[in-house]
Amino acid sequence: MSIWIGIDPGLNGGLAVIYPDEVLVFPTPVTDGKKREYLEQEMSRLIPALNGTRAAIEYQQAMPKQGVSSTFQTGMGYGLWRGILAALGISYVIVKPQEWRKVVGLTAGEDKGASVALAQRLFPSISDQLVGPRGGIKDGMAEALLIAEFRRRLG
Repeated sequence: MSIWIGIDPGLNGGLAVIYPDEVLVFPTPVTDGKKREYLEQEMSRLIPALNGTRAAIEYQQAMPKQGVSSTFQTGMGYGLWRGILAALGISYVIVKPQEWRKVVGLTAGEDKGASVALAQRLFPSISDQLVGPRGGIKDGMAEALLIAEFRRRLG
């Protein structure tokens, strides 16, 4: 049995798991409040450490004009997810956004809304989980789901 995991490692990211008969998606576990921080124990509990689990995590790097604090938080999440996957013995690949987007059918320049719309089309059973109660999109969770789909297509 193969299980596919996709991770968008940001504070507003998420984790998606594609089982043979079920799809699950979760927001990245973080504290509430003004200063949000990753909840490492909760993050590790989301990952099924079973034989046949394969993961993909989106590559992160410092971006021009990105603040120091934001860069630090992004790098922290990226490192935490990679460390958790390694500690659980889960095989994973690191994928650049351009790569996974191309494989799942998104073209260069499409916005986060396009990611949500595609995830909703590919996985209609959880499409309602990708939109908030006031209609806002949950693009981090949608992109985690598309990264999991990329990993499934990769094999």
